[in-house]
Parts: sequence; C-alpha cells; structure tokens
Amino acid sequence: CSSDLDLEAAGRVVTLIRDLNRALGIPSTIRELGVDLAHLPQMVKDSMRSGNVLVNPRLTSAADIERIIVAAHCGDIDSFA
Repeated sequence: CSSDLDLEAAGRVVTLIRDLNRALGIPSTIRELGVDLAHLPQMVKDSMRSGNVLVNPRLTSAADIERIIVAAHCGDIDSFA
C-alpha cells in the first residue's frame, strides 16, 4: 500500500534523475536522438516482433507500443504515471 509520502519520495527521485541526466547531457527524448516519427509504423511493427513484448507481464498491443514511442518522442513520460 503506497502512502502519500512514498509517492512524494518517488517524485523527488524522478526529479533528481532528470536533473542528473540533464547535467550529464543525456537526451530526454528520442527526438533528440534523431528518431523520426515518419518511421512510426515500422517501429511499432518491429517492436511487436520483439521477444520483449512476448515476456512482458502485461499484455501489450500495437497501440500500447505506439503510445510509448510517441510519448518518448515528445518527452511525455508523465502520461505513464
């Protein structure tokens, strides 16, 4: 059972990691790495063939993969909280 304190602590850790990544020059989006969403259909197709999808404890659909890639491209990780 999570308490409000646990959630606050987790939020602080996320902020610290984001700050550390920024200080180290680690990109915060896949767009900064040159990923082009014009290739999104192929990226989703390739991801669905990955063995990782098969062993994910949660059933993962192509729509899930697309949402994850688009969020990683836009830096919208908060939508997964």
